[in-house]
Amino acid sequence: MAERLCCYDLARSEAILTAQHNLAQYQVCVDTKFVEPFQAQVGSFYLVLGEAEHREETASPVVKARILTCVEGVNVPLLEQAIQEQRKYFNERQEQKENSIS
Repeated sequence: MAERLCCYDLARSEAILTAQHNLAQYQVCVDTKFVEPFQAQVGSFYLVLGEAEHREETASPVVKARILTCVEGVNVPLLEQAIQEQRKYFNERQEQKENSIS
C-alpha cells in the first residue's frame, strides 16, 4: 500500500509514513539509511520495500527501507490491485510446487 510522507528527519535517517484505512489512521516508521540521499516530498505518496524489525526503544516496528519511491501521480488503487494479483500468482505457483512434490 502506498502511504503519505508525514515527516522526514535527515539527522536521524527516519521518515514517518501515514495511511488511512476506513476511519483508522496508521503510521509506519521508516529507517532511510540505505536509500539516502533522497528528495523527501512531505505530503506525497511513497512506496517502501524493506525489512521490518523491532527496536528496543520503541514498541512499534521499523521498516529498514531498501527501496523508497515517490509514487505521486500513480493510480494507487491500480498499483495495489497489481500487487494483489502478483501475490495471488506467487501463492498459486507455490501451491503447485508443493502439490507436485507430494
